[in-house]
Amino acid sequence: MIIPEQRSRHNYICFYFCFKVLIMTAVTFTSAMNPNTSEITCVFISQKDEGSGTPETSVSPKISNILEDLGCYLNSQGAENIYEPTKNVEVNVFEDIELKVIMNISEIISCFWFFKESKACKPSLDSENRYVMSLAFSQIKETQAGKYTLSVISKTGNYTVVVPVLVRKKPGKPYFRKREKSDAIECISESYPQPSVEWIFCKTPEKRYVACLYAS
Repeated sequence: MIIPEQRSRHNYICFYFCFKVLIMTAVTFTSAMNPNTSEITCVFISQKDEGSGTPETSVSPKISNILEDLGCYLNSQGAENIYEPTKNVEVNVFEDIELKVIMNISEIISCFWFFKESKACKPSLDSENRYVMSLAFSQIKETQAGKYTLSVISKTGNYTVVVPVLVRKKPGKPYFRKREKSDAIECISESYPQPSVEWIFCKTPEKRYVACLYAS
């Protein structure tokens, strides 16, 4: 038999316990519904010549790797989780670079890199038992600039990581292009970053003004 005072205390303890269990259950459910965005890490690795070698010696220059976190975040969630970096990869032509995606997820069944064609990747495990997928470029060329897509299928879900790679190059020779449905003429000089184009008007014996171009 529970007397009134004991019953009140009993009800308080029951309410506190039930409320605590309810809160813990809600937190667990919310965590399950919202995957941790830190489960995917995108890293860009470039090489820097520290110039330790000299022409008088046969010692090779010291090369060090520079790592940069691209800040991958969950951009879209649905049938597959799509991640994109907050930073673009910008490199010089003929530079040696490496893209690396680190995933703290369940067992991977398959993974592919896509750029113009698909290429199977071989994931490895780091010291923290995270999967690591790498894509290396030796002396990257201008034609290799574009968006690289990593597609991963695991036991618990599908993941897609899209990494844009921009290759810097000198401005190309300018050329004319007529705009559609207009008499306007455009001056095009292809490069990255986008060059500025200056119009210079010159006098010649044949014509009063001739459009000359200068790209910088």
